[in-house]
Amino acid sequence: MSPWIRYLLICSIGFANKALAFDSIPAIKDFKTEELNTNISTEISSEYGGDLLNFSSGISEYIKGQQSTKYFNTQVGSLSGDEFHQEKNFRLQENIHKNHSLEVRYHQKQNFHINQEIFLLSWLANINKNWSVGLFGDFEHEKKYNDIGYHLQYRKKESRHRLSHYFPNYSLNKRNAGTDKNKKGYFPQVLGYQYQKQTETDFLDLVLRLGKESLWKFPDDSKQFRQKSLYFHFIHSEKNAKTFKNQWGLTARYNSIDEEDLSENLNARKIQRSFKIHYQRMFIDRMEHQVAGGFEYRRISFENLNQKAPLHYFTPFVRWKNINSNWKHQLVLNHFHSQEDRDLLGFTDSFEKHLIYAAEYKIPLKKNLDWVFGLSIDVDRFGSDDTWEGGYSKMFWNF
Repeated sequence: MSPWIRYLLICSIGFANKALAFDSIPAIKDFKTEELNTNISTEISSEYGGDLLNFSSGISEYIKGQQSTKYFNTQVGSLSGDEFHQEKNFRLQENIHKNHSLEVRYHQKQNFHINQEIFLLSWLANINKNWSVGLFGDFEHEKKYNDIGYHLQYRKKESRHRLSHYFPNYSLNKRNAGTDKNKKGYFPQVLGYQYQKQTETDFLDLVLRLGKESLWKFPDDSKQFRQKSLYFHFIHSEKNAKTFKNQWGLTARYNSIDEEDLSENLNARKIQRSFKIHYQRMFIDRMEHQVAGGFEYRRISFENLNQKAPLHYFTPFVRWKNINSNWKHQLVLNHFHSQEDRDLLGFTDSFEKHLIYAAEYKIPLKKNLDWVFGLSIDVDRFGSDDTWEGGYSKMFWNF
């Protein structure tokens, strides 16, 4: 995990009945130390988009997590000789009374452009058949880093509406051995809204989060950090028995961090270092019988002061398996276009294509445990040093 910051994915869980668990995702970003590190991984490669498509869990796994109150899932895949793409999710929710429940949640995700981790404890209460409320928080050794939030939910039949309000580092100004503090009127806050609908054949999920502008001041060092964020996603999945499935969605994320020098004038806003990430993803995945096809488009843009590095990945794919086989196959045509500043990522404008083949084997275990091992190769570079893309593994355990 980065020594200066982690972006926290908060999964606060709404009241669960016997048929449905409801999960919202108000994501938080939160400084944990005084240092601003604007290093960007120079190992991002032209086949990164194809690797993420093969290594990451799909929408089906996301939906399983939304509908489960007890599960663990993880994915790990080799991005380079030095780094993995890895993700872990753990969720345990128990009813402690007819109208009350407790939940523990852990989330971690790391790759070249995302670094998230959180452990969360939630208390949930049902007011009546339509309304529920909840409190959630993250507590650490240093009390100044304690986080807390609340949500209000309205549900009717298969639909849910959720409003959430989250306060990272809410005790920074009162329980702090140092002199750093949040400027009055600029305390970190995240506002969230989610709409979700689940039926036997349809799943719809809409999430919007706004991280209001905050200022974290370090008077001893004559500097302050200005931060803000925005997140949006929309997912829709429909199916007909086991022969048809159609999934599509959009994701957009923006994070901004500026380090401002206050050495000459405490009211000045001279930016010393700046780090911004823009991320957009669009996908379509359509399955007929045992054959699926679709595409993903990802745009990842890094900014560091006047330098910019927008990376574009367009990855159409086809996926197939035999009905009685534990093997699944996927072919990805990874299109990559970059417009980087050489000093930021180490290379200039380029356009590349990669034909990536991936094979997965599902180990036949219990019905509630899926464990997959896979490997991927670069077909159009077969026989060269770049043939091997990476091995990976995925697990989903609903217990």
